[in-house]
Amino acid sequence: MNSDILQLQNGPESALMNFQSEWDQLFFLLEKEKPEVKTLVNASGFGVFEKFENIPLDKQLDMIDLNSKALMAVTYIVMPYLKKGSEVYQIGSLSSFQPVPYIATYGATKAFVLSFTRALNVELKKRGIKCIAV
Repeated sequence: MNSDILQLQNGPESALMNFQSEWDQLFFLLEKEKPEVKTLVNASGFGVFEKFENIPLDKQLDMIDLNSKALMAVTYIVMPYLKKGSEVYQIGSLSSFQPVPYIATYGATKAFVLSFTRALNVELKKRGIKCIAV
């Protein structure tokens, strides 16, 4: 691999269109290269700030898919390549700590990020890997 940083080039918009293809691409690239991942940063996400009932259902589901499902999937796919001393940074939000009107779904996805990350941090401690919600 020519770079210490592995990035999917298509950005979050294409991820929303075809998560499975992106995950497969990442899985096969990692399987081929077998890198030691020292730092994983899961930073994709978006929010729609509006009254819950005014946000179209497809936008709400897209938010859940990108902010929670994709973060979990990428973490899972990269997990075998994390070694002692590796760090995982999951981008959360202050809205994960309490319900916030007009960003209900967004806040719920970030609450998932916080809870998921805290649990993983405990699970990965024995392997010497830190998982941190930012």
